[in-house]
Amino acid sequence: PSCKAGTPLVFMPCAGDIEQEWFLEEYVGQGCKVSKFGGPAKVVPMDWTGWINEFDETLDFTSDSQCSMSMSTLLQSGSASAHAENTTAADLVQGELQQQTNQGEAERQKGFEPNGIIGWDWTFDDDKNDNRYKFRCGTLKSGPEIDEDNIEELKKTEFVNDQDENDGKTWTRKCRGNSFICRVQAEHNSDDEDRSFVFSCCPFKPGTAALGEEATSAPEGKDDRDMTNGRELQVPRGHILTGVYSLRKDQGRWFKLYSRELLSASDAA
Repeated sequence: PSCKAGTPLVFMPCAGDIEQEWFLEEYVGQGCKVSKFGGPAKVVPMDWTGWINEFDETLDFTSDSQCSMSMSTLLQSGSASAHAENTTAADLVQGELQQQTNQGEAERQKGFEPNGIIGWDWTFDDDKNDNRYKFRCGTLKSGPEIDEDNIEELKKTEFVNDQDENDGKTWTRKCRGNSFICRVQAEHNSDDEDRSFVFSCCPFKPGTAALGEEATSAPEGKDDRDMTNGRELQVPRGHILTGVYSLRKDQGRWFKLYSRELLSASDAA
């Protein structure tokens, strides 16, 4: 096989009762040299979602239920059903999103492993003066549990104010303690042609997981136009999203991601 460094692999022991993900650090094919493997993967990447919102529409993304949604697949199924039932594809897509959200919630309640956000992408439309967003998630391994009774909603960000360039032009939001961003909401304002954001932070139950040192990820670009495209920006391997910085540039927004490494309870002890 053709495997690249960083590929998550699954090993099944002879007993067949335990799955363990490991990252391939170096693959050497059929040669005599033994392939190298890192330690157990604590954050196993998933595919990117489709675009979660349309331009000028509300964004509401929750990592525990929407990580595997593919908007292109939803649109195709919605269009086919709409033709058969004489209704709009948008209505059926929204219904399908809600159904998948409900399914994700039911699975989470049954004790499935939680997800964290590991990638954030955006694209800007000149006609709409707005961004669309999509995300990449990772499944959190090694037994972390979410303390649902203490989820914190961070202060809503300001819309940019043309009367005061510093009001809403830049902002930073970070989760406190052993918490990570588990929900992203954004509302568009046509007067300001800007979005205000609300982030929710999910804490881990004590003794189940911890977070390590912070890292920063920013898109690389050679000119101002590059700032209006996220280019599938991702946090370092093994990290999850814990904070976001934003800069208003012309009519669009540029983002920088803060993340921290996921540690198991034994690593943090």
